[in-house]
Amino acid sequence: SDPDAVFHKIYDAIVRTLVSCEPQFRRIFRATFGDGYNCDNCYQLLGVDVILDYAERPRVIEINGTPSMELSGVEGSAYDATKITMMSNLLSLVYRPGERAGPGDADDSEHGAKAE
Repeated sequence: SDPDAVFHKIYDAIVRTLVSCEPQFRRIFRATFGDGYNCDNCYQLLGVDVILDYAERPRVIEINGTPSMELSGVEGSAYDATKITMMSNLLSLVYRPGERAGPGDADDSEHGAKAE
């Protein structure tokens, strides 16, 4: 089978699931922060568990709103590498190299981060 086609199906399944959950996410956000609170730059890290059936159709089996980011501590662990890469990718989306994170915050170059 074509790995790109399988990943496209997984992506599609995740997007459809998240879109269907958006009203519930909004209700929870309003219940937590109130109707008047607006956050244009808020982010939520979600853990999405997907399994493929016998026909390679993805099935979303769980969405975790507070996924564990604890590392195993095992040197060379693929598990740890996946989490580290994911967090790095997430942070690069939120804090782009060379842009200021907020008033008074230093840019990445002052903290030794490399722009990719």
